Amino acid sequence: MTPRLPLTCTPLTPLQAYGERVARGFRPEIPKFWPEELQELIAACWAQDPHQRPNFAAVVDALHELQRENALAKLDLRLWGSARTNAFI
Repeated sequence: MTPRLPLTCTPLTPLQAYGERVARGFRPEIPKFWPEELQELIAACWAQDPHQRPNFAAVVDALHELQRENALAKLDLRLWGSARTNAFI
């Protein structure tokens, strides 16, 4: 069955369908080989309740701290390719 927008007969685009999944709580898996501090920051940013998410200044501060600790140097985005490919499925 194709997901549909409420009160319409128009099928959802893939992006709209993904947005619906996110609204219901779906989050893609965060790669376990990423630095733990980055995983925690991403999870905090993806909190279902927007009031529990860090504000932009806090995110920037956390990223600067990760950079100071050289934690981001360990991050290899090439290894995320297979996980990212399946994120919209």
